[in-house]
Amino acid sequence: MSKLTPAQEDAADRAERLMSMSKAAALMGRDRNTLAAWAAKGMPIARKGESGSSHLVDLKEVILWREEQVRREERTRFPGAGEDGLGEGMGGRMSPSDLLKLENLKLTRLKVGQAAEILVERSIPEMAEERAYGILRQAIMALPERLTREMAGFPEEKKLIWRQKAQGWCREALKQSAKVIADAMGTVPTRPDDAV
Repeated sequence: MSKLTPAQEDAADRAERLMSMSKAAALMGRDRNTLAAWAAKGMPIARKGESGSSHLVDLKEVILWREEQVRREERTRFPGAGEDGLGEGMGGRMSPSDLLKLENLKLTRLKVGQAAEILVERSIPEMAEERAYGILRQAIMALPERLTREMAGFPEEKKLIWRQKAQGWCREALKQSAKVIADAMGTVPTRPDDAV
């Protein structure tokens, strides 16, 4: 057995990656016309086809080229603001005073939203509590299924009855806990102005 050099291995790998534009389009989930438009924009083509034969592309090179195009488009879509008001690629970076103005603008928008009662400030503990209740709800509602799996070997009718009873108990427990939480939260002020 002869060992291939790294250059030979790369050439062999590249030969396996060469495919028609139609096949590459199908693998990428794109339309063939999209790849033809990309080729007009400079997409790398490994071997140009003669009349009647297809162009061959290296899928790896096409994907790398497309990722670079997307990055370039995103950079032009969201330029940074510099002292001259131009984007970072056009001559400037955001100065500390511009960053301060941007943060003040964000804070002003937040205050206006809260004053108009469009935005309600939520604390991190409230969000964590909501997530915990969601996980608890999922765990409780999974109990009947787990019970059914543990009852392997019992008649199906009996397992179905037990499952339905367990689901009813879980639903009732969730309803009662939701009522207790709603009653407790009804006494908590939602805005700082409501607090006594």
